[in-house]
Amino acid sequence: MLVAALLVPADIALARAFWRLGTPAARLLAWTGQTWQLLDGAESIAPATVGKLSVVLDLGDGLLLRHRSVDRRTTWLAVGASASPRHWHALRVALADSRRRGTEARHDGDAA
Repeated sequence: MLVAALLVPADIALARAFWRLGTPAARLLAWTGQTWQLLDGAESIAPATVGKLSVVLDLGDGLLLRHRSVDRRTTWLAVGASASPRHWHALRVALADSRRRGTEARHDGDAA
């Protein structure tokens, strides 16, 4: 009984630690009309990472996106309409525009 009482607080502390580690950092996507840019956050002074964006999974109100930078780094982005409803339509339009222009934002199963 004592062992179980000691394990519960440890489990809670461990769960909190993993929650903090698993909380994704805010990222910003920008479509310039020619390239996709990924920024680390609204207050970041780091330069944008230019690359290609692919739609890996489209669930209607949620997307799994893969950003591949020009230096071949891959960043996975899970985005949902509920996180930013004001920008959801604009993101969808930008994805369609980039796909129409042939600059990625294609579904992975599509031909390049």
